[in-house]
Amino acid sequence: MYSSYITGVIGDEGIMNEMNNVIAKHDYMVAKKRWALHQCWQKDVFENINDQVEKKLKTLTKDQIKDRIRKLLVNNILRSDVMRLKIYV
Repeated sequence: MYSSYITGVIGDEGIMNEMNNVIAKHDYMVAKKRWALHQCWQKDVFENINDQVEKKLKTLTKDQIKDRIRKLLVNNILRSDVMRLKIYV
């Protein structure tokens, strides 16, 4: 009796095998949904923003880009010093 019980639990057609199949199917569906969500995000969000950035960058010269980066870095350094030293202007 015990061996038939164990076979029913952990055998090829037992409850453990059924649960493993259910879990595997669930994991597959979650991965498939995550992949589909990523594809939608990439198409609807990333590519749209990336196109906008590329269009804006095409209108700027290398010197203009360098100046903007430099200004951003200086502003961030100053802002971090203000926050660190608690200096408010």
